[in-house]
Amino acid sequence: MIKSLTPIFLVFQFFSVMNAAHDSYAFLENIMLASSQGSVGDRFFVDALKNFCSFSTKMIESHQFVEDGLRFFINTGKRVVGIKDSLVIDSIEALKNSLSSYMSPTLQSKYGNLYNGIDLYREGIKNHLVMGLSSQFDLFKKDPNLVLNQLAFELAAYYEEELSTERLRKVAISLVDVALNKIVWSLHDQEKTWESVKAIAYEIIDLVKVDIINNPADLDDCLWTLVERYALFIELVGIGLSEDFYTKIQADLERNDLVFLLVPEQNSCMYSKIERLKGVVLKVIQDKKCVVG
Repeated sequence: MIKSLTPIFLVFQFFSVMNAAHDSYAFLENIMLASSQGSVGDRFFVDALKNFCSFSTKMIESHQFVEDGLRFFINTGKRVVGIKDSLVIDSIEALKNSLSSYMSPTLQSKYGNLYNGIDLYREGIKNHLVMGLSSQFDLFKKDPNLVLNQLAFELAAYYEEELSTERLRKVAISLVDVALNKIVWSLHDQEKTWESVKAIAYEIIDLVKVDIINNPADLDDCLWTLVERYALFIELVGIGLSEDFYTKIQADLERNDLVFLLVPEQNSCMYSKIERLKGVVLKVIQDKKCVVG
């Protein structure tokens, strides 16, 4: 049973929460102020994001604060011309490590979530009602409104937590997509750029393990963003890529065992990610032959 709280304690708790919130948003405002002083470079952007993620983890911030912060980084990221591939890996790792603790809502753990099927969701809520009524049946007979109001309050709290977590999840995925759309590889890295693509893809897949991505369509979308960004890189600088590069990437594509390229396509009208990469590689190889010829 929860003991009653004295008014003095409640006032102290209220102001403690308010002061913590003020300090948190002051931290975020400092980042905003620094980013407003001209152009935003990729190193500044990623370092600021990593600092924000570290701060949120240490301070155990509210979902709303973290969501507000990530929205700021989404919009700031649009000002960044390009982000070095290694820094994109750093940013995804920072999000993964920071947000994993926010991705365990009570409603989901008790009832599954909507992506696991509405039947599972409905069955879980029914079980909660049955258990709640069974354990308080004598009280229910005396005062049904009291018990029903309590159960309704519990379900509403679980549902609100689910909604706040889902909002945070969507914002995090949007930020990942912004970063993926900004990736810049160096022509001098040659085959290492392909290794970088594979490393970034597995970072994306790791977001599934911590439930930041829990929808197959969101995973597919992020992987497509990565594939299209790399296809653009090959199209733009492909003539300058070496024979060793093309030998390596073609061998990997023909072997067809890369997990990120085997993720099922969620749009039946789309060709596959591996077909997209094979097509752009073949086109550039043919273009190179024409130039040499």
